[in-house]
Amino acid sequence: MAEVISRVCKEFDIKIDELMLDIRRAPYIHARSIISYFSINELDYSGADVAKALNVSRASVSKARSRGEKLINKDQYLWNLLKAS
Repeated sequence: MAEVISRVCKEFDIKIDELMLDIRRAPYIHARSIISYFSINELDYSGADVAKALNVSRASVSKARSRGEKLINKDQYLWNLLKAS
């Protein structure tokens, strides 16, 4: 999951430490959403594992996962970026 977090943060120009903070601006929300979706659906991490890695609640990961699916379905580039990891 660390590689996915690193790639997504680089793509959104976010520092990994900042991703763990409770910043509710679009780039941070999108990054957490994409990480949640890909980590759970493609890498078979549990929601609890993702929540711990992102320093958020399991409920937040569940909501983020749904948002992440929509974002990835809209943007093939993001999918390709993540599949390369």
